[in-house]
Amino acid sequence: MMEITHSLRLIASICLLQIVLGCNIPTVLRGSWFSWENGKNTVTEINAETMTSKGVCVDMKEDFHVNYTIVFQHAEDNCYHCVKFLVRTVNVLEKMDSGCVSLRPGVTPTVDNVCKKLASDQSLVTLFSENYVPVNCRSSLEGVWQFAYQVNLNACLFLYLILLWGSQFS
Repeated sequence: MMEITHSLRLIASICLLQIVLGCNIPTVLRGSWFSWENGKNTVTEINAETMTSKGVCVDMKEDFHVNYTIVFQHAEDNCYHCVKFLVRTVNVLEKMDSGCVSLRPGVTPTVDNVCKKLASDQSLVTLFSENYVPVNCRSSLEGVWQFAYQVNLNACLFLYLILLWGSQFS
């Protein structure tokens, strides 16, 4: 009976945190994603509120509409997970994870409090959409380019690369 009461309190606190903090995972991150993690094929499901094996979204920070740092509360291990997502395309994400983070009583689970140990040089895991959207992958540098080197004063110290816009007909 005590475990049920504890579980109900935990669920209530998760719901309250969601209401108070208003965490809603962006549409670009939602869906079914394939990755290779810890030597295994992994499928991760992300919806508006949750992420597989991470828990329920409780706080989020957005940078430039392409980078999202999200704090999840995981009920099973009673800790928080900080996951930073880098949107590469609509079909490819990269993520880094803090692992389990425990907070002292009374500390609010915000991005600033939970994600302190997330290192910018940490290795990334690449996720591929299971339901990919076809996109035009043409380069923004489309066209024909001519490259030339210019050496001034017959010395290699003054080597320049000159980039000239060309035409496929010239």
